[in-house]
Amino acid sequence: MEKLNLNIPEAEVFYDKNRKYVKILWTEAANKVTPEEGLEITKKVIDYILELDPVYLLIDHQNLTFPYTKEFREGVAKDISPKVAARGTIKKIAYIMSRDIITTIGLQLMQEDLTQSASFLKRAFFQSVEEGEKWLFTD
Repeated sequence: MEKLNLNIPEAEVFYDKNRKYVKILWTEAANKVTPEEGLEITKKVIDYILELDPVYLLIDHQNLTFPYTKEFREGVAKDISPKVAARGTIKKIAYIMSRDIITTIGLQLMQEDLTQSASFLKRAFFQSVEEGEKWLFTD
């Protein structure tokens, strides 16, 4: 996998062109931003990766203790989920859960919103990257 240079310290992004696979790792730096900043960072990362037309996406939240506030979730539902749905290339998303239960609950609530705009996407939650990757590449 190739590490992409997005110049965003809050996220590390990796790309496997042959598998059409993108992995996003949220770093500890993401815990230091406000929800508004977090939403803008998320938009930038998603806009960038959508240009790669991935089929498989893994988002690793293990390091995250970021509060997914109601406003953040609404911003994702309004500005990000429709872009992912409209692009239509992503078929499966694996979410690696945070070690923080509040963050994980917020993440699950956001995914309920995504279900409404992109019901064709297969999504699942996992404890490890290995479990998530195994699921992504198994039909």
